[in-house]
Amino acid sequence: MKRILSIILVLILLFGAVACGKKAEKDTATKADKYCSACGNGISLTDVFCPKCGNALNSTADNSADAMSTDVSSINTSSTDTSSTDTSSKDTGSTNTTSTNASSSTPTVPSQTSTSSTASTTSSTTSSTESESKDDIIPEGGIYYMSVSKETRRGGAKFPKNPEYTDVYKYEDYEYIYSDDFNGWLAKVLYTTKTNYRSVLSSIAGEPVTVLYETYKDCTYMVTAPKIPDSVIHLYGTFSGCTLLTTVPDLPNSITDMRYAFSGCTALVSPPTLPNSVTNLSYTFNECDSLVSPPAIPNSVTIMDYTFNRCKALKYAPQLPHGVISLQGTFFACELITDAPKIPSTVKNMTYTFAWWRNLVVAPEIPDGVRIMDYTFYGCSKLTTVKHIPSSVTSLKKPFAYCESLTGEIQIDCAVDFDLLLYTTKPIVVTGTSPTLSKLNLHNKNVTVIIK
Repeated sequence: MKRILSIILVLILLFGAVACGKKAEKDTATKADKYCSACGNGISLTDVFCPKCGNALNSTADNSADAMSTDVSSINTSSTDTSSTDTSSKDTGSTNTTSTNASSSTPTVPSQTSTSSTASTTSSTTSSTESESKDDIIPEGGIYYMSVSKETRRGGAKFPKNPEYTDVYKYEDYEYIYSDDFNGWLAKVLYTTKTNYRSVLSSIAGEPVTVLYETYKDCTYMVTAPKIPDSVIHLYGTFSGCTLLTTVPDLPNSITDMRYAFSGCTALVSPPTLPNSVTNLSYTFNECDSLVSPPAIPNSVTIMDYTFNRCKALKYAPQLPHGVISLQGTFFACELITDAPKIPSTVKNMTYTFAWWRNLVVAPEIPDGVRIMDYTFYGCSKLTTVKHIPSSVTSLKKPFAYCESLTGEIQIDCAVDFDLLLYTTKPIVVTGTSPTLSKLNLHNKNVTVIIK
């Protein structure tokens, strides 16, 4: 009997062990740490080989299906809701439905499109900022010398915010010097031996280039001059001594000063059109030996001292502007001109105006208002007629010296002491009210003086 009970007890223990084993296997299959990539059997994290098929396990590659489903789902959660994520992890067929409906669901994180748009806006703003600040950066090849701090800045560095007096900037063909006196930069070429030059900059470090002071002086190989920026006000001696220059650029209406601008340009035949803003034409075409015709003179011009001095090829004189004040030496030694222009009533100074006009026969009418007539017709050997010297004249030094052909009658109304020497070989009558006129015939017996 005892033996039978022992056998029954052993059977009960064996049955219980089998039952527990099956339950553990079921739990393991249900709650496996990961799954075999070959057979799909559930395995634990510590297994090296699959207990079912013997496949060698890779802990990196053989992640659980649930884990992979969760990773894919987490990427898509930017455009899907939570309920669809659960469905996609269990049912492959429903994944497409979830993906299709993603566009209608509310995103939980910024979408890829929104990020792209933001990046585009940022890029646009950056580009705009770079564009706005481009003029603040010294270009490659540029060198900026700061006169006060003695600092030198080169390409890629920023221009100083406020240029200082005598700051120097070198770039391409030019050296620029900042001047408070001219509220801007002066420009001058670095080398005078080139045949062609780039255009001058219009501004540097926010300040305009206003003065072309002897910029191309003695550039004797230059035939065609470069463009002049609209910022330029002073064209002082800009092309002086450019003996081969034949083509000049258009002159901007910002220019007011053209002193010596083309002085000594001996090959210049046709002048540029003068801007309506210019006021000073002193020595502008001085000694332009090949200049045949003059430019039209704007009414803005007030000073024409030696404008066409020694222009030996000039065939005629231009009409003089209504507001001109000084005609000192304006047409000095213009030997080919035969007819003098009309003198405006605004003129005050006529010193040397028509001196050495060898073909002038009749002097123009001198308006009341002229004060200085020193050497006005000096050396005009063919001059025969001068009708009147107005009472406004206060200085009359040798106005007719070496005018050997002068004849007829001259009325002199000015009542001043003067040195009026007449070298004429022709009989001439001088009338007037000044007692000093009586001295005229002491030097030339051909002169008859009538004091009224």
